[in-house]
Amino acid sequence: METKNAYWDNLIAAYLDGTASTSEVRTLLKAAKTDSMIREIMDVFMRMEEADREAYPMFRMAAETKDNLCDFLCELFVLRHHAISCNETELLALAQEKHWVTPQGTPLHAIGNLLISQGLQISRQYEATLQDLQAALNAQKDIITVIDSDKLYPERPDEEDAPNHAVVVLAINEAQKTVTLYEPDAYGTLDFSLEDFLAAWHESRNYLILSSKK
Repeated sequence: METKNAYWDNLIAAYLDGTASTSEVRTLLKAAKTDSMIREIMDVFMRMEEADREAYPMFRMAAETKDNLCDFLCELFVLRHHAISCNETELLALAQEKHWVTPQGTPLHAIGNLLISQGLQISRQYEATLQDLQAALNAQKDIITVIDSDKLYPERPDEEDAPNHAVVVLAINEAQKTVTLYEPDAYGTLDFSLEDFLAAWHESRNYLILSSKK
């Protein structure tokens, strides 16, 4: 049986693809009046140039670690950074119930929903820049970015140019040309070449999620 959240994901996907029926579009527009997540996705989509709409990977999956939990682990890392008391098992159950985490991973448009549920405020942005990252770090905001993990590790075969992994940006050293990330695939903090990170981040159209306490 299709879950409620899966229903809305499929309906939004059909709308973005231009295959939704008139009644489905009417249902979606009505829901957008009261559902902030649906409204945000549609607003972002409508602001895009028509030629760019297919290039924005809203429904791609962040799904690179064991059990496809890379984004969940990133959001858990952020919550613990803020000393927000939480039970990992209960949080994962909530994320799965809400369809923010699926067997295939986390849809990019759902990244940050777990943080919202625990009282943090977030903003999402495509086409962000290195300067945006540095400004967010200076403002002590948490930063989750979506990347192509193969490009972060040049020694790996680059199987597909596509966003498939979430990481937390912790620091940028432009003098040494390095970036420090919480890498859920390694369950720890690692330094990477800034050039490799930027190439990896580019594949998500430089998508980032910023969070902070209200």
